[in-house]
Amino acid sequence: MEETTARVLSSNSELGKNLRSEKTLESLGVTTEVRLRRGSVLEEIFREIREGKYELVVTGSALSHGLRTYVLGDISREIVNRTTCAVLVVRGQKRQGQGFPGLGWWERLTSG
Repeated sequence: MEETTARVLSSNSELGKNLRSEKTLESLGVTTEVRLRRGSVLEEIFREIREGKYELVVTGSALSHGLRTYVLGDISREIVNRTTCAVLVVRGQKRQGQGFPGLGWWERLTSG
């Protein structure tokens, strides 16, 4: 099925909800644009970075149970390592009730 940007934005999916948050950014004076692409995630990200000639790339780092991806997700790590512009990695928030098995020491160390 062919997905359109409007359809994704209006959907109740996690992606749709996240993309709708662009309105919050726009209310803060940040210009946003949603683009829907098909293909390899990393190839499409790097194509956008090259074509857009950006000075700064902002990416999220998803929280997961593995220590390697807890610190920095695979995609974010590739962006940091392969991009020539500045990269800001924003870590997602832990959802209530979710813990990180084996990382109690890390949570105690990094919390207040």
